[in-house]
Amino acid sequence: MSELKKLIENKGTIDLGTNHDPAFVRELQELLERKGYELGTVDGILGTRTRSAWGRFKKDHYLDRPEAVGASSLSILLEMPDRTAGFSLPTKGIGWISSPFGPRARGMHRGIDIAADTGTPVYAVADGTVTTAVCNCRVGNFSCGGGYGNVVYISHPAEGFETRSAHLSRVDVAPGAQVRKGQKIGEVGDTGHSFGPHLHFEIRVRGEAIDPIRKINPIV
Repeated sequence: MSELKKLIENKGTIDLGTNHDPAFVRELQELLERKGYELGTVDGILGTRTRSAWGRFKKDHYLDRPEAVGASSLSILLEMPDRTAGFSLPTKGIGWISSPFGPRARGMHRGIDIAADTGTPVYAVADGTVTTAVCNCRVGNFSCGGGYGNVVYISHPAEGFETRSAHLSRVDVAPGAQVRKGQKIGEVGDTGHSFGPHLHFEIRVRGEAIDPIRKINPIV
């Protein structure tokens, strides 16, 4: 039985500040890499990179005690989809997930929010066609763009989904434009129903919103 599975079955907790078992550390490193939390090397040595990658995972999932590796947090990591290849990241790794996909007190949050400074470039995650582009919204007009503010919709037929990039400060594309993976389509902003600069990013399959992490992992 693997060291990680033993920890889960025993409902135990290991402190990364003190544990240095090479077999356990190597397994943890391999799992973090597979789920998109890059370390640069898998060597069984517990160092700054491993602790930092584990801390990023816990922050992304709003888990406390970044130094603790426990059964519940490991189970969450194991259930995550493996890292996906072939897509550009919407902000090319800049920013952090400030609000995940899922239920909120005010209703369903149909995308993820990536907090980043106003003006941070936003990119097309794959080749596609711009179907909607709203570019006349101003900060403070919560209803503009249907709440999205300045927004770009892109249809990605080869991938079978549509992306929506919202609350932009700038839009660089127009409806009907053909875009390439990694092409800049706008910049992070605070327009529409927003309370601070961030990118609201959605993926929709046949009109239904899904968790973007299911398709693009990691996403920042």
